[in-house]
Amino acid sequence: MVGYPAETTEAFCDGHVQAFSFFGGVPQSILYDNTKIAVARIFGDGKRQRTRIFAELQSHYLFRDRFGPAWQGQRQGQS
Repeated sequence: MVGYPAETTEAFCDGHVQAFSFFGGVPQSILYDNTKIAVARIFGDGKRQRTRIFAELQSHYLFRDRFGPAWQGQRQGQS
């Protein structure tokens, strides 16, 4: 297990590499919140523009990304 002092791009990428190594492979898809490390912009139709570094990570490891609704994080903790 690895802990990181902050949510940085380097920690995000290294966390993926460490997880893939620990689990012995890369999953077909990964579900994400809408972290700014992965998502540069969310368009009105819900499509996302990925950040360059996230697109490179995804292209290298060949996994499909899935994202929660853009509003989902703002509703957490509400009934």
